[in-house]
Amino acid sequence: MKCPKCRSEDIITLDFINKKCNACKYEFSFTKFNIDVPKIDKSLIKMNAEAIQMNNRIKLFTKPIFETRKKIIESSWILKENLSPFVDSFRQISFDFAKKVNELREHLKEHESNTEKYLLLMQVVGYPPDTNLGFSRTKLLSEIYIKYETEEWDSATVISTVNNIMEEIYDEEAITTFSLNWHDSCYSFLDDRIMLLRQALTAHNLGLYALSVPTLITQLEGILASTFKIDSYLSQKNLKKLIEFIFKGENRQEKDLKDFYLNQVLAHFEHGKDIEFDVQRHAILHGASLPTQFANKETSLKIILLLKSMVDEIMWLDEEQIEEGRKLIGK
Repeated sequence: MKCPKCRSEDIITLDFINKKCNACKYEFSFTKFNIDVPKIDKSLIKMNAEAIQMNNRIKLFTKPIFETRKKIIESSWILKENLSPFVDSFRQISFDFAKKVNELREHLKEHESNTEKYLLLMQVVGYPPDTNLGFSRTKLLSEIYIKYETEEWDSATVISTVNNIMEEIYDEEAITTFSLNWHDSCYSFLDDRIMLLRQALTAHNLGLYALSVPTLITQLEGILASTFKIDSYLSQKNLKKLIEFIFKGENRQEKDLKDFYLNQVLAHFEHGKDIEFDVQRHAILHGASLPTQFANKETSLKIILLLKSMVDEIMWLDEEQIEEGRKLIGK
C-alpha cells in the first residue's frame, strides 16, 4: 500500500479503514475505491445535514398526523363507551327479533296444519270454507275435527257444535259488515243488485230464511253472468266453466269452494226423490226442496259464505282476465 500523496510505502494503520504515512504524516482512508479522506468527510457532513433536514421535515409533516391519530383513538374509546348501552340494546333487539321470527315461523306452520283440519271439518259439516277466518277460530275448529277424527265425538255432535260456533262467528254484526263492505268501490260490479243483497242479508238477520235462501242463491249465477258480460243464454256447462275459472284451485280453499258450488249447489235433482243437499239451487228454485228443508240459519249462512267468497274472488279480476273467461265459454 502506498501513500496517495508522497507514494511512500511506510504506512501505519490507525483503525480498520484509516491509515497514516510515516514519511509525510498524511492521514487517509483506504477502501477498495481508494477514496481520499477529506472527500469522504465532506460528503458525509453534507449527507448528514441533508438527513437531519429531511428528518425535521418528516417530523413537521407527521406531527399533525400522529396528533390526529391520537385524538381519533381517544374519541373512539369515548364513542365506544357512550355507544356501549346502545350496542347492547341493539344486540338484544336483534336477538328478540330473531326469536319473534322463529316464533312466527312456527306459528305459521301450526296455522297451516290447523287450516288443513279446518277444511276437512267444513267438508264433514257441509259448509263452504271462509278464507278470512283468522288464526284463533281456525284453531278452534281444527280441534273439533281432531275429536271427530279420533271418534271422540260422533257426526251429530260435531255438526251441532260447529253450527253453534258458526252462528257465533257470523252473528248479526258480521253479516251486516258484509253488506256494508259491498258498498265499497272495489265491489262496484254489485251496484245494480246491492239493494237486493242488502235486503236479503237483513232477512237473514231477522230469521226470514225462507226469503234469504232463494233470493241469495239466484244471485250467484247472476253475478257471474254480469261479471263476464253474458248477454245470452248461459248453459249449465258454461256456468261450470266460469265457476272453475273463478275458483282456479290454486290453493286448497279455492278447490273446496269450487267443489262446494259444483257438487252441492248445482247438484242434480228429481221431483219426488230425496234432496241430497240443503243448498241445491235447482231443487229450491223448482220447488222440489221445501222450506222445511232449506229455510234455516245454517243453509242461509252457507249461501252467504259462498257468495262472499265468490265476490271476493271477482273483485281481483281485471279486464284481461274477464275477457279470458269469456273466451273460455266462446263469447
